[in-house]
Amino acid sequence: MFFDPITLEGLSLLNEFCQVFAPLKYREMSLARVLFYDYLRFLCNLPQLVERRRELGDLPSIPWARLQASLVGCYPETHFSGGPVLIEGPMASYIPEEFQGVIITGTIRGGAVPPGKDLNHFRREMGELLHSLAGHPIFGHPRFRRWFVSLAEKAVTGLHGTWKSKERIKPSCVAYQGNNYLLPLRILSEVCRASGIPSVAYHPLTLRGTSETAYLYHVLPLLNSAYFCWGEEFKEWMVRFGVEPKAVIPTGCPRFDSLPLKEPPAVPVRTALGLTGEEILVLADQQVGKREAIFRMVWEAVKKDPRWVLVVKLHPHHEKLISSYKRWSGDDPRIRFVPPVNLSLYDLLAEASAVVTYFSTVGVEAAFYRVPVITPVFPGTPPSYLFYKTGGAIPVHSAEELGETLKRLRTDRGFLSRVQAAQEQYLSYVTIPDGNSTRRFFASLLQVARGELSL
Repeated sequence: MFFDPITLEGLSLLNEFCQVFAPLKYREMSLARVLFYDYLRFLCNLPQLVERRRELGDLPSIPWARLQASLVGCYPETHFSGGPVLIEGPMASYIPEEFQGVIITGTIRGGAVPPGKDLNHFRREMGELLHSLAGHPIFGHPRFRRWFVSLAEKAVTGLHGTWKSKERIKPSCVAYQGNNYLLPLRILSEVCRASGIPSVAYHPLTLRGTSETAYLYHVLPLLNSAYFCWGEEFKEWMVRFGVEPKAVIPTGCPRFDSLPLKEPPAVPVRTALGLTGEEILVLADQQVGKREAIFRMVWEAVKKDPRWVLVVKLHPHHEKLISSYKRWSGDDPRIRFVPPVNLSLYDLLAEASAVVTYFSTVGVEAAFYRVPVITPVFPGTPPSYLFYKTGGAIPVHSAEELGETLKRLRTDRGFLSRVQAAQEQYLSYVTIPDGNSTRRFFASLLQVARGELSL
């Protein structure tokens, strides 16, 4: 039977797990909270669930709003100390000079092994609890027991090592990229919150999947003291799923602070690409299974209009796929690839007339340059790129529709102006495009560490 937590049966299974395993703790740290996501994976295939809900024309419906409070439970009261503020992950490379020394790169994740005495005590408690559940249709099943015992001991090892590191460093706050679906980060958050130390999760510097669907099981439920997000769009979305509004703090995205770039490239873009007056359509390659289908749709439209050339911006992790693109296109001279042409994405966007993306962050970056964004739509699925909801991205269903859209962008100034106006409006919704996101992020982090925000 396909498990779907929107059903009453599914919701009761999730609640029952939280209640039954609430007594199982290590140094007052909750195994139920740490292993909740893993239990969801045990019950169902989350990406499959997301796709199923989308096919029904609705958001995925994991009922976080009803589970948020029971998962968070009663954490100890947060205390504020003069210890260091630690940050790990990609944001650690953005610390402004004025915050250096007060906020430092680091983590409390540690690898210390729990003493045999403590581990054996935990095993006895776990064994007694599992023994009491014999006959339960899920918790008493041998498959569940094998899965749970192995993962619980792994979690205890992580909790112990992180707890020991926390005791040594004594941080006043810990911040990390907010992927709560990763076990080590749930362990990190649990150690902080159970110790009364504020923890901050922050929005990744890239879009993740289709955002609404991907973040549903990447981020929620919120187990941290606070979550720093790009803008109001994401805050509204998290509040909708039960997170306290005061715990979600829009800071903007530091990655966008310098956009659009003012300095021209050393070598003009058109010179580097060997172009003159052609219109440039950028295809942002990305890690998606529909890569070939997207390319064939785009190339079919471009090759019918000699006024356009196609520039494929290869994903940094998949630059070797240039051979696949050349095979699909017949190595046509009206296609360029970056790399091997040495151009930055931003220099390319400054010269582009349009961008095609399925869900890449390039779509947001293109909006800073007022370059129209087009997103392909395939039968049976809604558009994956969220800009389309406000008109900031244009959904197309076929090569013919894409060709017509390219023609309108080139010939209809009113259409182009409306698309660019929608992009500008959406940027103020999805992020804070004022060039001050980096300072806002770290100033807010210090406020959390010092208890200056009523979280």
